[in-house]
Amino acid sequence: MGKKLKKVLITSAVTIALLIIVLGVHIYLVTRPHIDEHTISMTRIDIKQDISAEQGAGITNWLYQQKGIDHVVCNADVNNVVFTYYPAQVNADELTQSLNSTFHYEGHRYIPDEAAMKSGCPVAPNSFAYRVVKYFQKII
Repeated sequence: MGKKLKKVLITSAVTIALLIIVLGVHIYLVTRPHIDEHTISMTRIDIKQDISAEQGAGITNWLYQQKGIDHVVCNADVNNVVFTYYPAQVNADELTQSLNSTFHYEGHRYIPDEAAMKSGCPVAPNSFAYRVVKYFQKII
């Protein structure tokens, strides 16, 4: 009876370990951001030159004519453009280069640093869901 019990316990432990691995892989695959035709992203382009309200309107009109642009706000007071777009249809880096070459501006995308990204996370860092996701990200 001892050998049979040992065999059942080992089989059970291996099965549970495999199920935990499958669960971890599933959580990883489900929580990764997938870009599809419904995904909308937001980008800010900071322009180094001063722009007027008329130039801002021209930039806004030009961006609306580009494929994959959803909404555009150009703030001439602080020399930046914020727009939402569909990443499956347009690449924001290429769009920034095209804007620079069309209008002869020196603009660059604003990409927040890691500290800013952490402070803007919508999931509370002490929540159970956040800790589970972070645990599996460390493993994988």
